[in-house]
Amino acid sequence: MLGRSSATQFRIALILAVGVLALTAPAARAAQPQTFESFCAEWMGKLAAREQANAAKVQYTPQGGQVVGTYTGYEKTPLKCQSRAKPGVRGVGTLVYNQLQLRKAGTSAEAAKKSSPEVVEKTEVMEIFSFDGSAWKY
Repeated sequence: MLGRSSATQFRIALILAVGVLALTAPAARAAQPQTFESFCAEWMGKLAAREQANAAKVQYTPQGGQVVGTYTGYEKTPLKCQSRAKPGVRGVGTLVYNQLQLRKAGTSAEAAKKSSPEVVEKTEVMEIFSFDGSAWKY
């Protein structure tokens, strides 16, 4: 059986060990580089936010008996997201997606705002991102 001082020392050592494990676990997770797939998903989220901002600032103008507004949008799913980059080694990744030119039209600006957007042009975009061995850069 442990003496009183030995038992106290054991408890302190146990508490310190648990504390060290708790502090190092998040650091170990943070040290893992982001996968290119998660980077692509994050990038597509940024494009979706950009589309919403573009839609919010559309200027509607009379055109051919209607009120029309156009803005840039993006398909929600990428066509391709691929990389052969390895943790600790520099590399590149390519993300391919469709950029859309969208048009909304109606009898008034309010009607046009409420209308569903029509795709008037679709452009395939390829972006190349660099990997410094630990993080994706843009």
